[in-house]
Amino acid sequence: MIFYVLQNQIVALFLSMNLLTTLSFDSEVLGFFHGVSESDLSIKLTNKQRTLVIQAKREGIASNLLVVTREGKFYFNFSVDEKNPHQFIEVKQGQINHAMKLLKTYPEFEIWEGSTSLMLVNRSKNMIEANGIKIKDKEYFSKGTPLFVGGVRLLY
Repeated sequence: MIFYVLQNQIVALFLSMNLLTTLSFDSEVLGFFHGVSESDLSIKLTNKQRTLVIQAKREGIASNLLVVTREGKFYFNFSVDEKNPHQFIEVKQGQINHAMKLLKTYPEFEIWEGSTSLMLVNRSKNMIEANGIKIKDKEYFSKGTPLFVGGVRLLY
């Protein structure tokens, strides 16, 4: 799976206690920082400093992770989800696309897909919330990453 991460967006990441999650980057990881203790999370840097291998050590942990590479920084909010954990992720810099095709239509909004980004278009007169962002008209999101609208996970 590929996460095309737009600049300064926070990405949801779901871990498992039974499976490893790998985050592989295009450039060398210079550092990573997270908000839990070593007794809660195992995290190692491998593959010529380009891949983080992560495993939760207990249920119920939830925190954030900042990864700094030579080419940029990436923000994640992680938690344990044994039903739908992420496993092998390639993390790439995303960019807002302007050539898009309609991916899904819902009564209140549409999701459009480009090569490295998504666009959510609000079709209702009310504000809607996606990934913690309130949307009046339209908003762009990272592609390949989980998309939550109204607290419900719709994609990935």
